[in-house]
Amino acid sequence: MMRKIFIALAGLILIILATFYYYLFPRLTIVNGFAAKIACSCKYIEGRDITEIKKNVLYHSLLPYTSLEINEDKFSVRATFFGLKPKTAVYKKGVGCILLKEGDSSSFQFTQNKSRFAEDSIPVFTWKEGITAGTRKEQLDQVVMAAFDEDFYLTDKRTSAVLVIHNDTIVAEKYAKPFNVSSPQLGWSMAKSLLNTFIGLMVYNDKIDLSQQNLFSEWKNDERSKISLNDLLQMSSGLEWEEDYTKICDVTTMLYDSEKIAEIPLSKQLVGKPGKIWLYSSGTSNLISCFIRNSFANDEAYFSYLNRKLFDRLGMSSMLQETDATGTFIGSSYVYGLPRDWAKFGLLYLHNGTWMGKQILPDYWVNYTTSPAIHSKNQYGAHFWLNKEHSFYKDAPEDMFYADGYQGQYVFIIPSRDLVVVRMGTGDKNFDVNSFLKGILENVGK
Repeated sequence: MMRKIFIALAGLILIILATFYYYLFPRLTIVNGFAAKIACSCKYIEGRDITEIKKNVLYHSLLPYTSLEINEDKFSVRATFFGLKPKTAVYKKGVGCILLKEGDSSSFQFTQNKSRFAEDSIPVFTWKEGITAGTRKEQLDQVVMAAFDEDFYLTDKRTSAVLVIHNDTIVAEKYAKPFNVSSPQLGWSMAKSLLNTFIGLMVYNDKIDLSQQNLFSEWKNDERSKISLNDLLQMSSGLEWEEDYTKICDVTTMLYDSEKIAEIPLSKQLVGKPGKIWLYSSGTSNLISCFIRNSFANDEAYFSYLNRKLFDRLGMSSMLQETDATGTFIGSSYVYGLPRDWAKFGLLYLHNGTWMGKQILPDYWVNYTTSPAIHSKNQYGAHFWLNKEHSFYKDAPEDMFYADGYQGQYVFIIPSRDLVVVRMGTGDKNFDVNSFLKGILENVGK
């Protein structure tokens, strides 16, 4: 009897060990990379407490089992899984938190001179707050309150901020604990829509053209040379890509185990003809980011461009684009900003690329941005999501388009209602976005 028990226990132990070795162990680099990177940014950019970060950000899958070691002198966070597969992220002023190769600070390969220049004489924007004509303030406030958890902590719906802008006026604004109006927050894939702006600025200033091909030297001798900048913006490159955050694949390896953010997508081969196949790909966004950097004569011009042409003009002083270890903006995922600054971003598109009466983007840019990409089922434009045919939100207008982040971050732009809605959070599994939008639309003036 004891022998059978021993054999059974031994077999169980072998199964557990095999599962760990073949399933868990290879994933630890990704798990620890995510934990180190996000904890570092939450602490040093958002100013959050590490205990609160573990509770409200690193709460799913294997992340609660990671250990975080904070080095206040080096502004770094080291993550391990019971001492295994450590990953380290370090905070650098002006560029945020960067994952290092095997925790080696020498792998940080550049220094950013984040100088800023007065671009022109655009007047300073000042927010208006109040009640617009036709807005039912009490009912609107109830809708906004319902978007949050009852205790205003991130426990279920995980909403961290809501901002409603109607006729350029803040008609509703609310924050969860520990956030407030001065708390920068991560937009995740809303960074992709900011790439659209970066490209639009460069097109407007005659630096690039959407029809450009031969985008990278790595592609010059094969069919990938026919991929255009427009193909990339519309996620229609035809390149292979796997975007699944639950396993080791292209996107997770790119974000959490690669020093050069465009290295993996640059290596991908065609699985379809450029412009004829649609596939959502964070790798594509980082190809655009790499292309942008290559378009500048030097890093000073590259790093200062978006500040001078966009952030300084709109007064979006909180916006921070994080980079890889070589200094390339991680255009797929990592931009931090105040919800009010994210709202300004939405207003720029609501007003067709103008700001305080001055054209900043091409006058056709918003129309281009909201034109559906081929084979996207009318759901995607140029790095913005669309609501054509009410494809995502049945109670929101078809002219709505929006930036959409991985954990339920949104900037909704609704031209027909002169409306911008910002929702920030650390998850949206239990958050009904359609009902949220419906409630706002029913109570904001027409």
